[in-house]
Amino acid sequence: MKNILLCIILVASAVRSDCTEGAGLELTLTGSTELTSSPMPYVVSFDLNTLTGTRTVTYWPNGTVGFILASDLAVTNFSAVLDGVPFASLSSATGRFAGDSLAGPGQFFEPLLSVNNVFGWDFLSPTTINQGTSDPVAALILGHEGAGISGYLGNNIISFKTLSIEVEHNPPSNVPEPGTLPLLAAALAALLAWRARRWGRIARRITEA
Repeated sequence: MKNILLCIILVASAVRSDCTEGAGLELTLTGSTELTSSPMPYVVSFDLNTLTGTRTVTYWPNGTVGFILASDLAVTNFSAVLDGVPFASLSSATGRFAGDSLAGPGQFFEPLLSVNNVFGWDFLSPTTINQGTSDPVAALILGHEGAGISGYLGNNIISFKTLSIEVEHNPPSNVPEPGTLPLLAAALAALLAWRARRWGRIARRITEA
């Protein structure tokens, strides 16, 4: 009996709480084109999931991040309007985020966020991130300073005027480890079988008495 209960306790403890918050950022940027005879206003908006794709991160000796590259980020609802005319519309796309603080630990990051080579946003972020930062991409974007430095929209060099960001976090969920549920079911079945045998023996003793 003790072995069966121990088995159930161990299996139950394998069910973990996955508290990783998936950050969904809704970005809207406005500004105008540069290096043209008549600057044209633009509006770019899209949703970015910062925890998708793959990430490569390097650290300074003090544990702060020195370089980060995130590729294949999930981008949805991308829309770009240039001079009042639709320029690009993508229901789904991929984003790329690259930045560094090569000036030294704790110095400004200068990341570039691009979407399908259609749009690029170059900005500064004074945010210091380290190995304990679960979502460095979101942290750097949310810690941006100003609307941006420069960027591009198609073949147009653009400047930034305003930036708005809305954040949507997915609530934590309890996610069983792979194989946990079958193991738990097997342990419960063993307990029920043991109880059935026990009550069978008790019933026989009562009958014999």
